[in-house]
Amino acid sequence: MLLGQIAKCYRSTAFRAKLAPVKTSLGIHRAKAALLIAAALAATGCGRYDIQSDGQGRIVRLDRFTGAVDYLQGTRFVRIENPGDRKRDAEELARVHDWGALTYDGKYTLRLKTALRNARLYYQIGIVPVPPARVFNFRVALNDADGFQLASISLNTPDGVPTADSGIAYSGFTLADEDVYRSIKSWTPRVELYNGQVAPAEFH
Repeated sequence: MLLGQIAKCYRSTAFRAKLAPVKTSLGIHRAKAALLIAAALAATGCGRYDIQSDGQGRIVRLDRFTGAVDYLQGTRFVRIENPGDRKRDAEELARVHDWGALTYDGKYTLRLKTALRNARLYYQIGIVPVPPARVFNFRVALNDADGFQLASISLNTPDGVPTADSGIAYSGFTLADEDVYRSIKSWTPRVELYNGQVAPAEFH
């Protein structure tokens, strides 16, 4: 698209006049010549941005290279999202993401599925086998690419639903931000609370 814009501008007499000194500089340094061409584009009105009124009293900035439109709000331009892109993004976040299975303490297998819908992080978590009742709660940490915890899910073990594979399943939701959800790259199960009602031997 950039090459097409340059070609269009090159056909203008004004641009060719500005470009004449640049053509003699091409043998000196490619980077310097590129900067001179960019300056020529801006000087002839063939730069990247076109600022105009939208007919309703608002000032808009059109990016000739990407087609993006920004509106002037106060002293800065703000990007206007394409409704189609926003819908596709929401649909992608709403799809169920299967994070696979992890093993805790060499005995418990946990499987996690999530989806983000209407600013809510919905989750389904399965644990096999069923942990001893009233012994401990599982906490699932949701981490970014560097291992930092962004969010967490706490499971009260007695509240789950038994499954056919001698396990237990949990389903619920917690509030979450879209940017935070996009940044989640891994998850980590861990024991959150021991209440001491059952002897430690029962954990193994």
